[in-house]
Amino acid sequence: MRRKGDSWTANDLFRFQYAYQPCADSEQNRQICELWLDRLHEITKKFCYLAWYASAIYTCYYRLAPLITEAEKKRDLWIEAKREYAEIFQMGRRIWRRPTHPTRLRVVYDLGMLCVRFNDVDVRKFLIFNNFSNFYVFLKILIVILQNKLFSRFILSL
Repeated sequence: MRRKGDSWTANDLFRFQYAYQPCADSEQNRQICELWLDRLHEITKKFCYLAWYASAIYTCYYRLAPLITEAEKKRDLWIEAKREYAEIFQMGRRIWRRPTHPTRLRVVYDLGMLCVRFNDVDVRKFLIFNNFSNFYVFLKILIVILQNKLFSRFILSL
């Protein structure tokens, strides 16, 4: 990937998402994930590929979460992930109108998985996810809130 520099394609990202084999060096894995995350942030979000963008962002955050050990940096990454998902949901309301739209439900599931992945972030607001039953209740509430237009504000208030 480093050989290509800035001349990467969507196929390179698909290879990272689905055929990526992590190497033994966690620092190198972290650098690769952060590099892809920076590249994704440079892309402007558009309706035509919003589902693809959400999937790519999820892959980066999901792989990056266990690799970051500094508490402050992990907390900042979690806040950044919530902001990304708030923007995705705000844009997605226009194209995924039904609350049970498959793409909308997949994005909610991805956000739930990131909640589990970032569970050890030491902030009092996040301590509701200490066990699976609390997380299950949270997902039920989240699905109800999905039907309202306040969802993006709710994500940021977590």
